[in-house]
Amino acid sequence: EAGRRVNLPPTDSLWSDAAWRDVPTFHLLRDETGELAPRLATEVKLMHDGRTLAVIARCAEPGAVVARVKENDGPVNQDDSFHVYLATSGSAYTQFAINPSGYFLDNVGFTGGPRLSRAREWSSGARTNAHREDGAWVVRMDLPLEATAQALGETQAPAEWRILLMRHRP
Repeated sequence: EAGRRVNLPPTDSLWSDAAWRDVPTFHLLRDETGELAPRLATEVKLMHDGRTLAVIARCAEPGAVVARVKENDGPVNQDDSFHVYLATSGSAYTQFAINPSGYFLDNVGFTGGPRLSRAREWSSGARTNAHREDGAWVVRMDLPLEATAQALGETQAPAEWRILLMRHRP
């Protein structure tokens, strides 16, 4: 569950700011049997105001990051990146990905054969921010729920969403 607030914190707010301090933290696990902790932690906090889902992720990284992509809608998913997938059913999804430099990718796709499941570019209107801090990179995405629901074929934003949170390290 994501907490609801009347006003979301500014997009440039920090992980440790008062607005995020009391928001529960999710710790991402490896996608393997046994819920194994990753070598480098990824922590995520979520909140919404009914119109926008605010996601902030802190990705531990003691060394250099891979951030070759220098344009929005480029192959951000090949860099160090953080991804949010949203769906309302099993037939369609939206993908939001951001690299440590703040370059952003938003796609919509459908499940099925290779022709259908290939993601297609889509301009979601999301607001984003990324920055480095000691031992980590932090990203923020404000994802518009109504536009996302429309891209998924819904007539209005639903009360419940399917969500997948993922960190990619090349």
